[in-house]
Amino acid sequence: MRVLKNSTLYKEALYPPPGYFIVGDGGYPCIVHPITVVTPYREPLQGRVQSRFNGCHAKARSIIERAFGILKGRWRCLLSKALEVNHTFVPAVVTACCVLHNLSITADMTQLLEEEEEEQQEQQGERGLHLVL
Repeated sequence: MRVLKNSTLYKEALYPPPGYFIVGDGGYPCIVHPITVVTPYREPLQGRVQSRFNGCHAKARSIIERAFGILKGRWRCLLSKALEVNHTFVPAVVTACCVLHNLSITADMTQLLEEEEEEQQEQQGERGLHLVL
């Protein structure tokens, strides 16, 4: 929380945009201003609504953790104990890894769609040949 409160993101309320929020774990306070951080209800839960909310919150956090795991798997430099760059460049390195990661996902998806389209065209061609015979 100390790092978050000292960040430009927090001080200048740069993110998230209105209507969105950051999903935080129980170590963060649930706050609305200057940025919105949503955390799970603390135990003991009082009813099914809080229990269901915590379940949905846990699923969202799990998805986020998996995304970070995939990102770190692709960009091993993020796994090291300390990036071997000046600390002022760390945000730029992480941002660059995220951008490259997203671009590679887009490229992979585009390639996959093209391969599926080619396969469908081949199958349609084969079906056409069978119909003609």
